[in-house]
Amino acid sequence: MEQTSAYIPITTTYASILALIIMMVIENASGMSIALHIMGIALIIGRILHTTGMNPSNPMTLGRGIGAVLTYAAMAVGALYALKLVLPGI
Repeated sequence: MEQTSAYIPITTTYASILALIIMMVIENASGMSIALHIMGIALIIGRILHTTGMNPSNPMTLGRGIGAVLTYAAMAVGALYALKLVLPGI
């Protein structure tokens, strides 16, 4: 089996940390608490689905794909909301 550590991008390794930093920015900018709850729930569900979808015999499972999309969607929407809070003119 080939070692894949050289091919895994940084974004997948630190996705949860980046999402937590985005949530911290939203919290410090006095964002709506419901937005934080929705982002946190989406992040947790996405990470659980992605982890349970990691099957060594079939690397492209539905749970893995949905989990990754849900994680990155939570990060993207959270980042846009954080930008809107920090830079109100946009």
